[in-house]
Amino acid sequence: MPYKDIKVQKEYQRKWYLRKKQGLPTKTVISLSEEERIKRRRATIQKACKKKRFLRKQAKYDKLGDICRICSRKQYNLHAHRKDGKPHKEFHALTNEEYKKELDSGEYVHLCYRCHKGVHFCLDILKLTWSEIIKRLNK
Repeated sequence: MPYKDIKVQKEYQRKWYLRKKQGLPTKTVISLSEEERIKRRRATIQKACKKKRFLRKQAKYDKLGDICRICSRKQYNLHAHRKDGKPHKEFHALTNEEYKKELDSGEYVHLCYRCHKGVHFCLDILKLTWSEIIKRLNK
């Protein structure tokens, strides 16, 4: 350990040698209990996951915007919907780079909850395509 004061260093070395001679542990860092280690690890993982969720949400709003494509309402909780109606990849299983590439593909739009339900009704029940839905809305 680099010390600025040589007297402090000598005192530390003397105490360390005495501890070693007496058979006491020479570690100066207190080791944590198993519960404390688990607790710290969980906190670290939660912090990383929270940051990942924030970055993904930010990327989604940067790519798709914060306005519903159909009703033009500005909402915070919008769904990324695939235009062709096919099931999309599980977003939670993708890395951040893959997630951004998936959003860059141009196959996704932002929809609010009500418009998302309506689009699914049109795609699944009425068997319309995305372009037909947009044509009918623009009339």
